[in-house]
Amino acid sequence: MELPSICNIQSEGGKHVCRLKKALYSLKQSSGAWFERFTKSIKAFGYKQSNLDHTLFVKHNKGMITCLIMYIDDMILIGNDLKERSAL
Repeated sequence: MELPSICNIQSEGGKHVCRLKKALYSLKQSSGAWFERFTKSIKAFGYKQSNLDHTLFVKHNKGMITCLIMYIDDMILIGNDLKERSAL
C-alpha cells in the first residue's frame, strides 16, 4: 500500500502506516463484523440465538413464538405472534 502523493509526511526510515477506521465490503472480515453487530442488536430485542444454527434467532412470548433466520443478505421471519413480527 502506498500513501497518496498529497501526503507529504516525512518519518524515520521513510515508512508510513495507514489505519483502517471502518470495515469495507471488499474485506473478508466485513461480513463477520456485520453479523456480529446484527446479533447484538437482535438479542437486545429479546431473541435468543440457536446453538445448532447461529443464523437462527427465536423469541418466545406468552405462548407465542417468532423465528428469524438469516442467509447472506436475506431474512425470513415467521411465527404466530403478529404483533412481534410487525414490531420487528
